[in-house]
Amino acid sequence: MLTLPGVFQDHMMLQRNKPVTVWGTANPNGFVVVSIQGKHSSARVDTDGNFEVVLPSLQPSLDETLVISDGKTKYVFRDVAIGDVWLAGGQSNMEYLMRYDAEREHEAGNLPDPILEIRYYEAPKECYPGALRDRDFHEYGIWRILDRKNLDWFSAVSYYFLRKRFAETGVPQGVVSCNWSGSRACCWIPKETLLESGGAVWWDDYQAGLDSIPDVDAAVQQWKANMVATARHPFEDPVLYPGRTRDEQLHEMEVAPYVPQPLLPVDPWRPCGLYHTMLEPLMPYTFTGILFYQGESDAQHAECYEEILTGLIRKWRTDFRRDLPFLMVQLAPFEAWYQETGERFPEIRRAQQNVADTVPGVYLASNGDAGMRWDIHPKHKRPVGERLALLTLQQEAPRATGCIWATSTTFEISFVHADGLHWSSDDRSCLAVTPQPEETRLAAGCLQFQWKKPPEHVQVAFAQTSYYEINLYNGAGIPALPFAFEC
Repeated sequence: MLTLPGVFQDHMMLQRNKPVTVWGTANPNGFVVVSIQGKHSSARVDTDGNFEVVLPSLQPSLDETLVISDGKTKYVFRDVAIGDVWLAGGQSNMEYLMRYDAEREHEAGNLPDPILEIRYYEAPKECYPGALRDRDFHEYGIWRILDRKNLDWFSAVSYYFLRKRFAETGVPQGVVSCNWSGSRACCWIPKETLLESGGAVWWDDYQAGLDSIPDVDAAVQQWKANMVATARHPFEDPVLYPGRTRDEQLHEMEVAPYVPQPLLPVDPWRPCGLYHTMLEPLMPYTFTGILFYQGESDAQHAECYEEILTGLIRKWRTDFRRDLPFLMVQLAPFEAWYQETGERFPEIRRAQQNVADTVPGVYLASNGDAGMRWDIHPKHKRPVGERLALLTLQQEAPRATGCIWATSTTFEISFVHADGLHWSSDDRSCLAVTPQPEETRLAAGCLQFQWKKPPEHVQVAFAQTSYYEINLYNGAGIPALPFAFEC
């Protein structure tokens, strides 16, 4: 019996200009033949019933027909597009739907209907084996062509990314979205990778929680029943994305205090779970690159985020069999939302920057002007999506790279990607310099501080607090990344 992963459907998008892998299961020792765009490839099914067929590189196009057959069963997928396909991973800010975006009405009113070249697939929210049988997932696991009807189902970051990419390249663009609200990086890697990457503390916390539960099996059954009973349509979530004022949050916390519970073997937030239930079913789909917006939920153990993130990138590249470009979003300015705080967000941001600086093919999108002080889910996602797209076009954020004493009284910080570096206002609240200089100025892409007398010791901190309002931009309108120096 020929069986294919759920991502193979009508209206799907396949990667251009790379060998494309088609995989699944069939009767052992048979043959599977795949054809599209006038090209044919075949492969033998192994003794365990698994097969992989590799198609030669395909040219960008629309309205193709993909045929997969084992001689007994034939699948014919129509309206298949060929273009650039991106894997979008992370937690709620990547998951965040266009339905809640601040510019949703404007976008819906001005959207050409449809845009056949832009497509989106969201992996079913399967947090334990069998979850797809226990809950209604019919709105997930669908390839959607961008139109007014489907707009609300697009991840907002993905939507703005795809629109910008298509406008700049003219090539069809697609996203396969694989994310879960509140998920930590440890959710998206297997146990061996987690332990190899300095993340044993997450596993130990999980095991300690399990050990505290008298009857895990009974707790699991109760959790499953509650999950089914309280499952909401994503457009009906009253809290997560529509937003609450700080006063409303404080009142709700007072009325119903949050009490953390131990994670169960079915929880989406347990270490290593979503890797197996959501990410593995997509392997080894052929992608252009990876978009990643995650880290808010890692603040509890921010000290090990850099090593875990490095391990995640390495593992995903291995699983998808290519050194794929990895485009990350740096965490936005944020102070508090319900019981969550941004106290350790500066550590997460530094970890993200260190990974971008040390791991080849990793790039960091600046998000310093798109945060909200009292909401962990900023409502304007256009800057994030478009800056991820700009990264693919070699337009990066200003990045402080070093400092020197230009004279005995002039301290100078140099930047890359700083053409047209300027302050957008007179506000300097995101910049802290000790001792206070007599003059601060920009000169030829450098930031200079001047004192009348040589200071003994200088500390410069830019956007090093949990929440800040940034206004230092390059000529492309991209805000500078956080930095700190002392000398």
